[in-house]
Amino acid sequence: SFSFILNFTNICFLFFSTSSKGLIRGDFPLKSIRVSFPVNTSKEFKTKFPKYDVRCGDIMHLPKDFKNHDVVLSYGVVEHFQDGVSRPLKQMYQDLSTSGIAIVTVPLLSVFRKIKYLIYEGRKWDKNKYIYCPEFYENGEFYLYWLTKKQFKKELNQAGFKIVRHSYTMLECGVLEALNHKNIPGHFIWRDNKRHFHFTFFGKILYLMMRCMPWCFAHMQLYVCRKN
Repeated sequence: SFSFILNFTNICFLFFSTSSKGLIRGDFPLKSIRVSFPVNTSKEFKTKFPKYDVRCGDIMHLPKDFKNHDVVLSYGVVEHFQDGVSRPLKQMYQDLSTSGIAIVTVPLLSVFRKIKYLIYEGRKWDKNKYIYCPEFYENGEFYLYWLTKKQFKKELNQAGFKIVRHSYTMLECGVLEALNHKNIPGHFIWRDNKRHFHFTFFGKILYLMMRCMPWCFAHMQLYVCRKN
């Protein structure tokens, strides 16, 4: 959601400067920041914060005056390219200024998802391949790739990035995914009228236990990288 992106952005900025209060308050010391998020979110951002230069476009073909960024924030974008994450990561590296920072998230191919893949597909996960999850919507085919921590690190290094930090994120979403199964009793999660899932009392207890294993249940992973 829009509010989630703003909160996540604020957290990422605090990684760089304890005196900063985030992009939305406009006092972050860097000159140029690019945030990658969906078109609808871009429109809402522009409406709420008209003083910022917000544009919708193809990250593979940005206008010349919209390159050379100090920071790129990419939240769940590069894994949706049909041919994988390599090409958008290399383009991101080229668009950064010297010693620029990229904060990138992609879905984690966690231990839980490997087991689910084995159950649903009936075959073992190939460690030399990503898991591709095609889904179909009204506007056409939707591409999604899951990557292990090691796979994503390798892709970032091949693009030229130096790794600064890695973190597991959106653990709550990952645990909700794990508990949302027809063979699991409905004592742990419930769904509201808007089809949003929530933890029951017992689900919250189970979540507190499962959050101690982020590599097993996290929905996303985050890498902070620097341009060499």
